[in-house]
Amino acid sequence: MAQRETVTITKKDGEYQAKLHGFPMWFTGPTYEAALTRAGQFLDESAARSAEIMDRLEKKWAADAGTPGDQSN
Repeated sequence: MAQRETVTITKKDGEYQAKLHGFPMWFTGPTYEAALTRAGQFLDESAARSAEIMDRLEKKWAADAGTPGDQSN
């Protein structure tokens, strides 16, 4: 299932600003498309970092599950 983000676009002082709801930052650009592209790049990078962290955690949990003394299983 694809994740959807809500975004607000405004124009201030000749520059476009994209605000992703739920994130404490604005992404700016000289055009509407540039501002949205920057916001999209942030989301892509954030998703990649999250996936990397989850991969590491899953490997750690798998290794910990085989550790002597682990009573969780």
